[in-house]
Amino acid sequence: MELPGYYYQELTAKRVAHLSLRYLIALDHDNRFQLGVEGASAYLDYLSGFEQPSRWQTGAGCAFSYTPRNQWCRLILRYGYGFNAVRDGKEGAHSVGLLLQYDFEQHFKKRRISN
Repeated sequence: MELPGYYYQELTAKRVAHLSLRYLIALDHDNRFQLGVEGASAYLDYLSGFEQPSRWQTGAGCAFSYTPRNQWCRLILRYGYGFNAVRDGKEGAHSVGLLLQYDFEQHFKKRRISN
């Protein structure tokens, strides 16, 4: 389960109902630059001892991605806000992430072709 604005594996529950929506917009004709917006919400049945003030957890965010012409990698910069994420006893949290996705197969395929 992925919720914008929350840490990885932050929530602990027995059962979860989760809805996530994401929309990507190409910023150029080659789809090398993309802008995405996303939102997600989950209803949780927490494990004993891991309860939070609300059973609903909701987050929203955006992302900007770049893929070079040779497609050997993808770079993604993400921002998220967790509306119900608890930080210092208060609800609401920001998160920023940078992801580098490297395609080893694409890299070695190009290398074999050039040799």
